[in-house]
Amino acid sequence: MAKKIQTIGLNELELTNNDLFIRKTVDDLNADARVIVFETHSAILLKDGVLQDTLSAGDYPLFDKKRGLFRDQKIGSFTVELIYVSKTAELQVFWGTPTPFDVRDPVTDIPFRIGASGEFGVRVENPRKFYLKLIGADAHYTVDMLKQRLRGRMLAEIEPALARAVKEQKLSYSELSEHKRELAAGLLPAVRKLFSENYGLEVTYFLVGNIIVNEGAKYRIDAERARLRALKEKGEAKRFCPQCGAPASAGDAFCAKCGARLAEEKRVCPACGKENAAGSAFCTGCGKKLS
Repeated sequence: MAKKIQTIGLNELELTNNDLFIRKTVDDLNADARVIVFETHSAILLKDGVLQDTLSAGDYPLFDKKRGLFRDQKIGSFTVELIYVSKTAELQVFWGTPTPFDVRDPVTDIPFRIGASGEFGVRVENPRKFYLKLIGADAHYTVDMLKQRLRGRMLAEIEPALARAVKEQKLSYSELSEHKRELAAGLLPAVRKLFSENYGLEVTYFLVGNIIVNEGAKYRIDAERARLRALKEKGEAKRFCPQCGAPASAGDAFCAKCGARLAEEKRVCPACGKENAAGSAFCTGCGKKLS
């Protein structure tokens, strides 16, 4: 009877979507030992706990004199470990800010607090980095373990990124829910960079599902916006810096908060309400002299 070839991992690849990887350890190797890697996975090869290589799909002899992974090593003198990492599983992860955080209304510069939640999809992009940064010596690693380890880092990125997106898109509290898609698109680059650069993970999608705004600030913002509209109708509109949103006084050329150049003020005719270019002496709408 022909000697049965020793295979490592041939029957170890029936993973569920909750399994990012499975570890196979063998220390009773024989001369015919081979590593089998299926198309759905990559394999990380370790010898006595030291990372050696990342293997793509294929059939790898260990001790073959010409093609062996350990062709110059003595058989049975070390332990082989293989980490099989799924290339196809896309994992759904839910996120949510633990406490509300401050953003500012783009028109009034009044701060208001929001809380946000949603979900994203992730899969392994770089098996080697994923192993080094996350798996380590853990014998088994699941989605729940991944969520627990990454949630703190992820939220540390999401909160400032969400505040920036609200500011850049000039959204007030009443506009947040209808612009969740735009906000998610603004957050995606920061989240994708965090996961890819630090953990070897690819973010396949990112969604903002719910945004909650504290009630108290709504009334202050609405009242201030109404006051500013009334001033504008009288030709006394308050100015705001286009860069940081800080209020500016009439005649200011630069923002007192960030130093950005302010647009020249238009002169509003008190008689007909027509806006005229800065420095105009007479109204182009009715011909009245501008004071």
